[in-house]
Amino acid sequence: MKTYRLFDRVSTSSTYGRLPGYALMDKVIISSGDTPFSKFMNALGASSWVREGHIHYVPGSEGKCPFCQQKLPVNFEVEIAASFDEQYQNDLADIKSFQTAYDNETAAILRTLNGNLSGSIMPSLDLDEYRDKLSLLEKSIAINKDRISTKVEKPTTEVSLEDTDSLLLEIGSLIDEINKKIKANNDVVDDIGNQKKLCKRMFQEYIASLAQPHIAAYDANYAKADEEVKKAEEEWKKLDKQSREIGFDIAELNKSIKNTSDTVNRMNETLRETGFQGFHLREREDIPNHYEVIRENGEVAKNLSEGERNFISFLYFYHLVRGSQSRTEEKPKIVVIDDPVSSMDSSTLYIVGSLVREMIEVCYNNTDYKGDTELGDYIKQIFILTHNVYFHSEVTYKQEKNFRSTSFFKILKTNNTSSVVPCVRPDPKRPSEDENYNPIQNSYKALWTELKETKTAIPALNVIRQILEYYFMQMCGYDRKELRQRVLEGEHKNLFMSPAPDGGRPDPTKYHLADSLLRYISNPTGFGSEIHLIEDYADAQPYIDVFKLIFEAMEQGEHYKMMMEMD
Repeated sequence: MKTYRLFDRVSTSSTYGRLPGYALMDKVIISSGDTPFSKFMNALGASSWVREGHIHYVPGSEGKCPFCQQKLPVNFEVEIAASFDEQYQNDLADIKSFQTAYDNETAAILRTLNGNLSGSIMPSLDLDEYRDKLSLLEKSIAINKDRISTKVEKPTTEVSLEDTDSLLLEIGSLIDEINKKIKANNDVVDDIGNQKKLCKRMFQEYIASLAQPHIAAYDANYAKADEEVKKAEEEWKKLDKQSREIGFDIAELNKSIKNTSDTVNRMNETLRETGFQGFHLREREDIPNHYEVIRENGEVAKNLSEGERNFISFLYFYHLVRGSQSRTEEKPKIVVIDDPVSSMDSSTLYIVGSLVREMIEVCYNNTDYKGDTELGDYIKQIFILTHNVYFHSEVTYKQEKNFRSTSFFKILKTNNTSSVVPCVRPDPKRPSEDENYNPIQNSYKALWTELKETKTAIPALNVIRQILEYYFMQMCGYDRKELRQRVLEGEHKNLFMSPAPDGGRPDPTKYHLADSLLRYISNPTGFGSEIHLIEDYADAQPYIDVFKLIFEAMEQGEHYKMMMEMD
């Protein structure tokens, strides 16, 4: 916003009405001379004609009549002068003086009024009416000037002037209204700080007035809903009280009757779902609330092995954690599992590992419910201790990334003193933050970890050779020749050809590096008569880049990203 100048005003009434000569406009001006020639002119009504002719033609006629060319009388000038008396001359002078004053005054008025339309004008003003009135005033003044000129030329003519006073009054009123708007704008600009506050308050009041019906409706609906909520809460309290009373009754009954049948059925169901066929459980008929182990031939199992006893104990513990021992509601639990797989074979160890992962999932549901939420969240904490590397791998699969909810620790014993060491290290992607790391890795994953940490070429080449041999040759079944053909002679060959910046011949450096890396595998020393590896790079990164392209050429790029832990 900015300020604008006010429109200049002019007098609302003209002053020319008070000037000498204005009263002569509607009068016939003739000479009152008493000479015979004057009487003759007045009788013919030719005073103006004679006067104009004398002024324009006689001075250059050389003593002759400009019309008939006869010689003028000697006393002609004396007769002409005597025909126009002093009053006549004064009236003519007054008319000419009035003409000059009228021209000057109206020019000043129009200059002022037109000047209001120049320069910077407030955009919100509607000036159409002002322009129309000003145009009408200009036309009226032009008409009056023509009529005054006619009076000057022909004093005997009666003229009347157009009324411009009314137009000036109307224009003056318009200017007053325009200036009010300009002044209001300028006052706001000059007081912009307070005006902003006022505008904000007025806007808020306006919005409040618009929102009032909606607020009233909301308040009414809220009060109604609040009343319904209170009724529902009262009803819930009654039902909750009844539920707790029933729970107390069930708890009292459970003191005398244990739910062994339910536990046995669940344990047998777990055995069937996991495909275990060594035995199943059955309630004992002679001793209430006890069960016995039945072999596949239907006989009661005797002399159970340590692994079988541990397996049955773990199943009972698992279902006890799930709450099947009682019909009351599940209670939050902290679970501690200490090496449950002692003396177990691989099949039972796999089952135990699966059940432990399920309990981990239940515990994980207490953080942000990204697991199987149907399992519930009744396990608030779980501690797992083990010496078994295979069991550790089964239960920690992909757990190291859950840093918000999972932690790894190593228990070290030195001089008969045990210490617990957190497995935490700086996150390479976010150096200011820490990350979990799994202290136990298989040999293949250890190779990838070593590759990520290797910075120099020779160690990197050795690790790359071992990874390529293990993954593509042992795991995928390719031999070295077939692998080379698929990578360097197949449809992905162009991956290794870097385009030239000037559109010329592509750079084959990566192709040669890939060829060298593929010749390098299946060769324990890394050298031989057929090897042509040229190690020009001190840094390992060029080899790692080509190593990545080999996985992409074999359409195994996702495996590379997973092992390198790339997003």
